[in-house]
Amino acid sequence: MKRKLIVQIVLGAAFMAVTIIFCGALKGRSILSLLDLKGLLLGAVAPFAVTIAAFGIKASRRAFSIPFAAVSDKASLKAARAFFRTLMRYIIAFTLFAFAAGMILLLSNLTKIELMGRNLAVILTAILYGSVFAIFVVIPFQAAIEHRLQ
Repeated sequence: MKRKLIVQIVLGAAFMAVTIIFCGALKGRSILSLLDLKGLLLGAVAPFAVTIAAFGIKASRRAFSIPFAAVSDKASLKAARAFFRTLMRYIIAFTLFAFAAGMILLLSNLTKIELMGRNLAVILTAILYGSVFAIFVVIPFQAAIEHRLQ
C-alpha cells in the first residue's frame, strides 16, 4: 500500500514538473515566481486547518495513518474517507472563494495595472496550491482508503 501511494505522489510530481517546463512557465523566470503566501494560505493551509478543526487532531492523525495500518476496521476506514472527502470539499470551497474575491478585487482596480497583477496572482496561486494539495495528499490517500474498503 505504501509503495502505491509513493508511486502516485512521484508520478504526480513528475507530470507537474514536465508541464511547468514544457509550458515555458519557468522560461527566464525563477521557480520563486510560483510562490505566494496568500495563495498558499487560501489554497492549502485554510482547508487543512478547517478540516482539522472539524474532525479534531486525533481523528485527523488517524485518517493519515489508516492507509498504512496493517489491520484496520471498516469504521476507521469510513471515518478516514469522510475526513478526506471533507478536506477535498474545503479545498474546492476555499479556491472558489479565492477566485471570487480575487476577481472582485481585480475588477474593482481595472485602472491600476500593478494591483491587477497582484490580485490575479493570488487567484491563480490559490488554485495552484489547492490543486497540488489535492493531487499530492487528498487523492492518493482517498484512493488508498477506497482500495482497502473494497
